[in-house]
Amino acid sequence: MKICMLTTTHSPMDVRIFYKESKSLAKFFEVVVIAPDDASWEKVVDGVRIIAVKKAKSKPFHFLTIWRVFKEGFKQNCDVYHCHEPDSLAVGTLLKLLKKCRVVYDVHEHWPSEIAYGWFKLRKGILRNVIEFMSEKIELFLAKFADRIVVVSESVGKRFMSIREYLIVPNAPLLFDLATEFNEKDCDIVQMGGGIQGYHGINDILLALVKIKNQGVRVKLKIVGKVKENIGPVLEKYGLEENILLTGFLPFKKMYSEIAKGKIGFALMKAEFYN
Repeated sequence: MKICMLTTTHSPMDVRIFYKESKSLAKFFEVVVIAPDDASWEKVVDGVRIIAVKKAKSKPFHFLTIWRVFKEGFKQNCDVYHCHEPDSLAVGTLLKLLKKCRVVYDVHEHWPSEIAYGWFKLRKGILRNVIEFMSEKIELFLAKFADRIVVVSESVGKRFMSIREYLIVPNAPLLFDLATEFNEKDCDIVQMGGGIQGYHGINDILLALVKIKNQGVRVKLKIVGKVKENIGPVLEKYGLEENILLTGFLPFKKMYSEIAKGKIGFALMKAEFYN
């Protein structure tokens, strides 16, 4: 059996898609990943063939990315197309009609809110409600064409209950060695993340950091990933500059090495580790 992972927004080396799902499936089946990147390329990594298509330079031209993913997906004579967002599900649905293959929809985001907040930057208002409503209706319609639905949590999955049963495959960090002894009066808080934005809770975490600091705890917040929110004003307002450690984007293995450094109080795990 040949399986094709389709994604139009996640990176070729996305943790859930590549490191967890593709590498696991490659132990038994032939697996190819088709994903967007800054440039097109193709290579085999850990037994998984990766085909990167050039992504559009801006969001208004995202349809070009979708088209490129479709073209590469059509070239692959796969038995199963495993889709990771509504637009790649649309691609998978079209391929199903053309190729008589099976389609799996893997839902690891709450896409209606992700589209309204993450893409259109709408925090509230009628327009946000309209976009969320329309996004959900389109997603649920496309999901009817999927042969199987996989979700990241019960809260995400319950939206698909009226369509068919779903399988929960939660996002959890891979096992790694981590020191557990620490002084509660002198510890780090670790935030593992990828595209860290307001709707991912970064502002709430900073405000929690202020409360902890005001209790006399010497604490630092280490952010492993890319911060897409302007947190400068909050840091300056509450004097948090010395309490923040920004590593920027790190490769997968180096990310875990960075997390394991120092004394760690607790870790906040986000769904995906990089965008």
